Amino acid sequence: MSTAIDQDVILEVRGLTRRFGGLVAVNDISFQVRRGHVLGIIGPNGAGKSTLFNLISGVDRPTSGRVVMEGDDITGKSSSAVVHHGVAKTFQLASPMPHMTVRQILSLAASSSRPRARARDRGMDAYIGEIAEELGLVPLLDAYTEELNVAALRLVDIGRALATDPALLLLDEPFSSLSQDEIERVSTVLRELRARGITMVMVEHKLPALMRLVDEVIVMNFGEQIAHGAPREVVENEQVIEAYLGTKATRMFDAPS
Repeated sequence: MSTAIDQDVILEVRGLTRRFGGLVAVNDISFQVRRGHVLGIIGPNGAGKSTLFNLISGVDRPTSGRVVMEGDDITGKSSSAVVHHGVAKTFQLASPMPHMTVRQILSLAASSSRPRARARDRGMDAYIGEIAEELGLVPLLDAYTEELNVAALRLVDIGRALATDPALLLLDEPFSSLSQDEIERVSTVLRELRARGITMVMVEHKLPALMRLVDEVIVMNFGEQIAHGAPREVVENEQVIEAYLGTKATRMFDAPS
């Protein structure tokens, strides 16, 4: 089912709630993501961030509320159906598909229904080669995932998501376990993806790195949205400082060491 929506809005979340028995993991969350923007979602562990991603990406079903992608109601649809609508998600733990090469992983993702025509028209090797080139993975195409370090695995996971031809990319802690140099490498990739029109929503605890990438930030705590605004505005919010940032707030926009 389609529903009227501002054409500049690619994703709309309306009153999304998820209860697990007596626990409310996500409580009445609403926001919009504008096409071409990067939205950050932050908050302490257990705030409901990953659950929110699971609801959007079809991993879990909401108790109530709606998820609308480019005017189409995707609420409660399967993960594969959500991918068909242009939403791809990376994973918090970068350990994709053991005993497979990078080329095989990207090819498998590209065989899903959304990118199939593009891959067929260009040829699968060319399609996969373009993605690998964009991510700096060409030398690793025939390497098995067991041979890769964490930074390379992060890029492979992003490549797997890109191979589905997404309009919206959900990034779950893409900087986790990375060194500062590796964070800069992945950040450069994400800036390039944005430049070619991919909208992103990112959950991340490495806040200085995230703040340099995003247009706006949502802060969650105990399943609730406690702030939403521009990065500096959110960092200066007293409720956010008390619930999550503490003294980190003063260093949020420092240059990387």
